[in-house]
Amino acid sequence: MKSAHVLLMIALSAMMKAQFNIKGGVAVYEVSGNPAIAGLKAGDIIIEMKGTAINSLDGLNAIWSNLGNIAGLEVKIIRGGKGETLSIVPPKGNAPAPPPAPASGEGKG
Repeated sequence: MKSAHVLLMIALSAMMKAQFNIKGGVAVYEVSGNPAIAGLKAGDIIIEMKGTAINSLDGLNAIWSNLGNIAGLEVKIIRGGKGETLSIVPPKGNAPAPPPAPASGEGKG
């Protein structure tokens, strides 16, 4: 049985951008399952991928969907308030996704 990977991302709020003094980026919400993306952790903020600034989920997905077979993808992140550069091997297929929205009617009594 093949292990599925999970890589969920969220857009940064204006407050988060101001807190880290950045113009864009996306936050890693959850990452699990695939050791190829294990360098990323929940709470990381991806600010650059493949030499291109990441300003939105759409921007990240546009780059991700055109990667093809690549090893050692350079990703610049902010982790714990400090900049780092990681080299990851992205899983083939699925691009990162936003976390699931609550089901309609959830929380209504």
